[in-house]
Amino acid sequence: QTARIIKKNTKYPVKIIYDPNFVERNFANLESKVVDEAYELMKSLDFDTTNYETDELLISRVIENIKKLEKCNYKNVLIVTHSHVIKAVYKYLDPASDIFFQNIISNGSVHKFKLENDLITKEV
Repeated sequence: QTARIIKKNTKYPVKIIYDPNFVERNFANLESKVVDEAYELMKSLDFDTTNYETDELLISRVIENIKKLEKCNYKNVLIVTHSHVIKAVYKYLDPASDIFFQNIISNGSVHKFKLENDLITKEV
């Protein structure tokens, strides 16, 4: 939906490609819970991780597929996605951060990263 709005309002010819590798994290039994409640459940020792996409799995999926984009020789790529996909990139860049449940990524926010020679960096 957001990608279609961007396409409609941009002066550049934009091709929309749906890539399931950039969909939101699978929250499994945490789906539709309030963030604070989900975070508390995750910290509990009896948290059921069945079908839950862990941080490691999410980061691996996102980063692996971002790096595949370099082989496509696109000049620029706009990925329209949900917050945990964006947070996965930040966590990859700063593994010590606790970004997944501690920081809010606002709707419609823009985050620029550069991919060059298989290296991802944050653009300012």
